[in-house]
Amino acid sequence: MSKENGVTESSRIGLVAGLDRSELERPGSALLVMLLDAAIHKQMQLQQLAAELGVTYSYLSQLRSGYREIINVSEHFLSRAAVFLEVPRLAVLLAAGRIKISDFYAVSSIESKIEPALRFIKSDGELGASMPVSIFVADQDIQLFIIDLYQKLTHRNLLGQPVAYQELNEYAALAVLNLNE
Repeated sequence: MSKENGVTESSRIGLVAGLDRSELERPGSALLVMLLDAAIHKQMQLQQLAAELGVTYSYLSQLRSGYREIINVSEHFLSRAAVFLEVPRLAVLLAAGRIKISDFYAVSSIESKIEPALRFIKSDGELGASMPVSIFVADQDIQLFIIDLYQKLTHRNLLGQPVAYQELNEYAALAVLNLNE
């Protein structure tokens, strides 16, 4: 057990933050992973992370254990998380499960275009052979993720015009800057 800056290795987040499978399957767990990874990178203890986020150590532990759901955290928590992570608030909302990829598409048109888009990908001579048939019954967010990857790889538009991610990132970055002022 070595000490660095007066802190023992066993008290570092890195040794207590390992999330198990059930923790990773909870809605919003991606945000917890992002926060813990950033804290590890900054060599912070859980108590320090909690203080940065404006919550108690106990609250953070309840999020991790599932006693409190990450998807239900306060707007203040989400804003502090975005500042701590130095990412657009939109990224935090996605990670927390507050918004989904499907939220970036027009509601009326997206659902009717998913299956034809997946069939198109499946018929692709080069990439379609590696696409599992189970994608047709997968969660809609997974389906949209696969379609989005295909569109980016092939420069084809299978779903119509989604919201421009770059514009959203710029808008979210401005919002974070305004929070810091």
